[in-house]
Formats: sequence, structure tokens, C-alpha cells
Amino acid sequence: MNRRILLSQLVAAGAISTSSSALSKQSESDRLGSVLPKRTLSKSGDKVTCLGLGGYHIGWMDSETQVQAVIEKALEVGVRFFDTAESYGKGRSEERYGRYLIPRYRNDIYLMTKTQAKDADTAREHLHGSLKRLKTDHIDLWQIHALESPDDADLRLGQGVLEEALKAQQAGKVRRI
Repeated sequence: MNRRILLSQLVAAGAISTSSSALSKQSESDRLGSVLPKRTLSKSGDKVTCLGLGGYHIGWMDSETQVQAVIEKALEVGVRFFDTAESYGKGRSEERYGRYLIPRYRNDIYLMTKTQAKDADTAREHLHGSLKRLKTDHIDLWQIHALESPDDADLRLGQGVLEEALKAQQAGKVRRI
């Protein structure tokens, strides 16, 4: 089984597995069609589809045609939550989301990316690069990624990563952290 078929089946299975709970509620739809059921994301109150498309594999796929097909299939079955990171595929995941999601679907999706920055300067560079690759002026959720230990978290806090994220949020470049 090739990756495209597997991913299509996984997305379809997610849609089917959530359809019984969706039937008991009024189905939500948007300009693209039916939307998978949504769940509240943490204390933010933001609602995201219960199934999202992770971007790790998007960065490593060989075929642009396959990448576009996977993204379009996800949208078709109601996925509106898209996850990536500046490190996935050496930035190719973000570039591909920028190519196939933005600007056409930007107002229809919840877009999340991440940084592995260990200091404020690198976090700022990562965010600037992410915004450029994603071809958007803001990220819905920006996460500090791949924390390895409490000491790693303390190091990043001490080096200003959270402060940089808060500045980006105040500037409107990031909605949630």
C-alpha cells in the first residue's frame, strides 16, 4: 500500500469514526463543505476539528502531486486543523502548506506550527521563517517543540523563548502560544 492510499484511508476512517457522534448533532459546514466535529483546544476556547493533518510526512513526501492530493483530501473530508513545524522536512512542510493551503484556505483552517529554538533570537528567526514559508501574516497556535526535560524547559525560559513568543503574540503574529 502506498502512502497516499494509506493517508486517504486514515482520513476517511477518521471521518467515519466521528460521523456517528456528528449525526446526533447538527452537522457543521463551511464554504468547503461538511466539517468534522470540533473540540475545544485547551483553555483558549478555540475550536478545532477532532482530526487534524500532521505535517511531518508532508515535508518528506517525494511528489508534489501527492502532497496536494493529501491536503485536498483532508479538506474534502472536513479536516480544518493543520499542524506543522519549522523543522519538518527542513522547512518543506511549511512551504507546502504555504503553497497548497494559503491564501486559498487560510480563513477556513486552524494553522499550527512549532519552534525548537533554545533562545529568543532563534525563536524570532524561526517565526519569521515560518510566516514566510507559510505565506501568512499570523499563526493560530505556535508551540515550543521537542522539550526534552525540565532542565531543557528552564533553559529555554531563561534564554527568552517564551518572552519572544509573548512579543509575537502582542504583535499579532501569533494568536495562541
